[in-house]
Amino acid sequence: MKIDGTKIKILRKKLKLTIQQLADEVRLSPSAIGMYERGQRTPDLKTIHIFARFFSVEVDYFLVGMTVNQEQVDISYAANQALERASGICELCGAMAPFNHSNGTPYLETYKIKASAHVAAVCPNCRKKLEILELPGDIIYLQNKINNTHVSASPI
Repeated sequence: MKIDGTKIKILRKKLKLTIQQLADEVRLSPSAIGMYERGQRTPDLKTIHIFARFFSVEVDYFLVGMTVNQEQVDISYAANQALERASGICELCGAMAPFNHSNGTPYLETYKIKASAHVAAVCPNCRKKLEILELPGDIIYLQNKINNTHVSASPI
């Protein structure tokens, strides 16, 4: 199995992350990531899964000869922004994340709002509610909340 490490670099740059920032996010050393990107070292399958999950791509993307859908990269970036914006609080119900990942970060899930470029960070209960019920009021609430966050975060 031949892995194309330059694809890690391509995705990292599209998200405007430094090697150090990516290393912090995926809990790997910056030197290992640099070696993967330069083709000096080949990541094992577990590490490839970590990258695939982080970048929201299929594992096959890293195999030589495969390509990635730009929309997947954009959604991955929006999901990371949503989790950062939420700061451990569900954007729908306002509750703290119910528990933490093994690395200590709050556990929230991302929800791509249909017919929109927006992604929200929500607790597992709200995620299920959004998927099953698709209540228009919830969708409008999230869109307004995200829009107001973007407006208030922009420089004056």
